[in-house]
Amino acid sequence: MLKGAVPLPPPRTFARACAMAFTILLFFSSCAATRHRENAFSPVYVTDVKKLQVLPPRYMDGRLDDLQFFSGNFAGRSFYFQTYIQADKKGLSLTILNEMGFEMGSLSYTEKDLSFSSSYFPQGLKAEYMLLDLQNCYYDVDMLRESYAAAGHEFSTSTTENTETRRIQDGDTIIEEITIERSESGRKDIRIANSLRSYSYELRTIAQ
Repeated sequence: MLKGAVPLPPPRTFARACAMAFTILLFFSSCAATRHRENAFSPVYVTDVKKLQVLPPRYMDGRLDDLQFFSGNFAGRSFYFQTYIQADKKGLSLTILNEMGFEMGSLSYTEKDLSFSSSYFPQGLKAEYMLLDLQNCYYDVDMLRESYAAAGHEFSTSTTENTETRRIQDGDTIIEEITIERSESGRKDIRIANSLRSYSYELRTIAQ
C-alpha cells in the first residue's frame, strides 16, 4: 500500500464499484483509449442539449502533483479509490490506483492528445467528461467563465478566507457546485455535486 494510503474494500468489490462509478460519472460515448487530434476533441454535454469544448492545458491555474483519495456517491451507492494527478500548463495526467497501489486506469491530456485507457472499466467511457470536471476544479476561472458563457451557461465563483465555491448554472438552475477548501499548507480538498446527473464526489489530498 502506498504511504498515506487509505484502506479500501476487497479487490473484487473495489473493481466493481470503480467500474460502476465511471460508467455513471463519465457517461457513454466513444471507445476508451481512443486518440484525438487537436481541435477534434468531442464536445461535453453539460445539459442534455447544451455542450462545450474542454479547455487547452495552457489554462491550468498553477501546477499539481498530488496523491488523492476519491470518494463518491450515486443513488445511495458509494465508491472510492485513489488517484495520482499531475497537471501544469503543458498537460494533465491522472492515474487510478487500487487498494494495493497498482494502476487500474490512466487519463492523459496534452495540447494535441487526449486518451483514457484501462482494462478494468467498461468500453465507451468518454475521457472529455472526466477531464471537464477536473478543469472545473483546477483551471483558470476567467477562461472557464468565458467557455461556459459561450455555451449558454453561467460560471460563477465566491470565496471566503479558506474556501472557494464554483457554480455552473443553466438560467436559475444550479447544475454543478464545486467547493474547494484550502489548508494553511496549500493543500486543496474538493467536493463536486452535480444536481442534474445526481452524483457527488470528493477529492481529498493525502500526499503532495
